[in-house]
Amino acid sequence: MRTSERGEDPDTSRWRADKALAIRKSQRLRHLVGVNGFFSVLAAESRRREDCDLSLWWSERHCASQFDRIAQPDGLGVWEEAGNRVVFCLEHDRSTETLERQEKKLTSYEDLQVASGLAYRICFCFGHPRREAGARRVLAQAAVPVATAALGRTQRPQDAIWAPVGDEGLRLRLAELAAVPVPPESEERIAEPQAYRHRAAEPVAPETKAFARRSSKVGGAITSALSDRRERSSPEGAGGQVSRKEPHDYAPLVSSNSPS
Repeated sequence: MRTSERGEDPDTSRWRADKALAIRKSQRLRHLVGVNGFFSVLAAESRRREDCDLSLWWSERHCASQFDRIAQPDGLGVWEEAGNRVVFCLEHDRSTETLERQEKKLTSYEDLQVASGLAYRICFCFGHPRREAGARRVLAQAAVPVATAALGRTQRPQDAIWAPVGDEGLRLRLAELAAVPVPPESEERIAEPQAYRHRAAEPVAPETKAFARRSSKVGGAITSALSDRRERSSPEGAGGQVSRKEPHDYAPLVSSNSPS
């Protein structure tokens, strides 16, 4: 109908009714709904309480753009609560990928550390404890900071449901992940990026110069977004940041053992 109103030929339109209707049953839509639901709960909580804030929310598309496709998380968030601030990449699992595929994703996050000089927390969110248990066995040797959770219907992502890989103690709240030390390999990777430059350049760019340009872009993406929070747009579509609070003054993001 829209094409008719515009005087366009429906047969040449890029919009297809069958494709639009097929999205309703696609795994992609269920995955997107799950990811948006995760961040929407955090956004709602930050509106309800004064002691927490979803300072930043990037969609999958925006992450891919800002990270130059070095790593492609399902979303990125900055969650603040009780004086803690954690920068995390979300991997929302719907049991449609093998656990070995989840393990392979860690390599891209190692490359992202080299490019950005930051140790993002990688949060794997599963729908069932059995799936999480299997994933933890596969992710046990992670050289990047990883935490897992099985998010049930009555649980919220900010709650004490997160278990850092390598620590079988009490589950932590999302913001408390900021105080968990990163793996030694991550510290070395960030402190001496040139030592990893050649290996990291292989999967993400053929030429070292091209990778260096991407590194410069990635390194400033999050810091710039946090230091200039006057720009607000919807998380999906424009793929930008969302916040309800007044702009803050943020110190540059650091990695290693200090809160990320």
